[in-house]
Amino acid sequence: MNVKYLPDFILIFVFLERLVMSVAFVPIRTRCDGKHTLPLRNPQIRDKLFSQLLCHNCNATSKGTILTNDGDWLVIDLIYDKEEHIPSLSNGPMKGKGTYRFKQINFNWIGKTNEIWDFNDVKFPAELHVVFYNPKYGEYTEAVKHNDAVAILSMAFRVRPNSPSTRFLSAINDFLQNVTASKTNIAMPVGESLRLDSFLPQSLEYYYTYSGSNVSTLAPWEDTCKATIIWIDLELPLKIHPDQVSAFEKLLTYGERPQISSSPEYVGPNGLIYRSINLNNGNGQLNCGSYKEAFFTVACVLLVEFVIVLII
Repeated sequence: MNVKYLPDFILIFVFLERLVMSVAFVPIRTRCDGKHTLPLRNPQIRDKLFSQLLCHNCNATSKGTILTNDGDWLVIDLIYDKEEHIPSLSNGPMKGKGTYRFKQINFNWIGKTNEIWDFNDVKFPAELHVVFYNPKYGEYTEAVKHNDAVAILSMAFRVRPNSPSTRFLSAINDFLQNVTASKTNIAMPVGESLRLDSFLPQSLEYYYTYSGSNVSTLAPWEDTCKATIIWIDLELPLKIHPDQVSAFEKLLTYGERPQISSSPEYVGPNGLIYRSINLNNGNGQLNCGSYKEAFFTVACVLLVEFVIVLII
């Protein structure tokens, strides 16, 4: 097969797969208590040293982009012509576990927002989830059943009228009107193809990470609520203009209700949350501020242990 035609075949296949799945099945979605809501307000946050998160091929332009309203979420698929062009994520909390392959992007709706991220009465109760999985388990549908085989970058949104929106929002805004009804999708024109880094903030340095699970699962995959997922909640929110919020408010669920107001609040998992301390600024140089913070954190731990020994 001539390689230059491969992207078209892949694009058609994914488009038809999304269409058939959405029309033929009305999924039974089970809610999993697997994630904390951003911004984090939890007393169990601890500082921890992590190596720099690396996003490979995230600046590669996809060969096609598909938007899908699956009745619960807005899903974005980026299509690539070759396997080696697919973006991946490594290091950070995945260090020693391998390189995780990009799967898809979800707009996941949450019960309510933090007031500091609203503008007047305009709210955007959503998180953007960029999903990666460990390819050693084969496909995503198998990886999601195993502990730590899926890692998800999570970002909240800040509604702001006087600053530019995150890059990808302007690109997809005009196409949202084509997927307002549930079980619909659209392939964006090739000239509108996106890069994964357009969905991400400029820096991946500051984040919180913890073990959780999926926020929901489709039958017959109920067991995926039990498998642990590596959540990476980025500290920097994405920006969205108030005018763009109205387009998302028109996305409907299976019951013809607005998606944006049809999701319950998360119930976060138990366990520690780690705040990243990164000694490398991404250019091979030490970040002196992080270095000092890490030094005093370690010093305090050693001091407490010393006092405990004296008391004993």
